[in-house]
Amino acid sequence: MDTVILATVVKLSVRTKTNRFIVTLDNGQRWSQTETKPDVLVGIGDQIKIQKSSLGSYKLTTPQGVETRVTRDR
Repeated sequence: MDTVILATVVKLSVRTKTNRFIVTLDNGQRWSQTETKPDVLVGIGDQIKIQKSSLGSYKLTTPQGVETRVTRDR
């Protein structure tokens, strides 16, 4: 996997119990938020950045510059 992924959100869903989001990107990848951070706002059409973080984890950065941890589903 590349160190940095720049992609556009094409689908967005939110898990009701945890209030964490799942994004599908224009490259076909799907990523799930792994921490609850209400200040992270992502919308369809947003260009986001995903990069490798410490200890093998990944972080997603929103267009507003807010970061949250994510894992790749597919």
